[in-house]
Amino acid sequence: PPSAYATSLLLSQALLDGGLAHRRPGCLFIDMDAATLLSPIGDVLCGSLGAIQLPVGMPVQESVTRRIAQLHARGYRFALAGVVSPDDARTAWLPMVSFVKLDVSLAPVSAWATVQELARQAGATLIADRMTESADYLRLKALGVRYFQGDLLMAPQEESPRSLPSCDLDVLGRLFRLVRHGAPPEALAMTAASDP
Repeated sequence: PPSAYATSLLLSQALLDGGLAHRRPGCLFIDMDAATLLSPIGDVLCGSLGAIQLPVGMPVQESVTRRIAQLHARGYRFALAGVVSPDDARTAWLPMVSFVKLDVSLAPVSAWATVQELARQAGATLIADRMTESADYLRLKALGVRYFQGDLLMAPQEESPRSLPSCDLDVLGRLFRLVRHGAPPEALAMTAASDP
């Protein structure tokens, strides 16, 4: 479930350790709850790498709306996850949303076209999410939906980041001593560069 820790871990592994952003630019959907979005962690993901996914149950509060507007103005993209009807309170954010994820497993068939029209009017891309049935896929394709996610198409793939070597404790100790004695940045850089 979304939390500051889960989001930090995912961003760290995907962007820093795993290099996924270089292999698959633009396709990361990072879940962020309200607390994480309002924290400095929300500033880490830039628009070119993916979208901040706003989960079901995220409160539509002034502070959250203001934060979404600030990040949107800086080029960040957002996705509404788990939409099952046009009555979702989070649709208030549609002017700032790039993706609407229709939860096909929970949304009644009668709501699909309405949610699709809502996304179209907002200029957001509709993604049929949690696809498990071929019949649902065919119905949505006939409605003109172009993007799909779910077990029907592909089982979830786990990406493992490459392991990074830990730093040399002797070098770290020397750096600490140099900093305590006010060594210039060049001396610190040379010492740090000696760590394989």
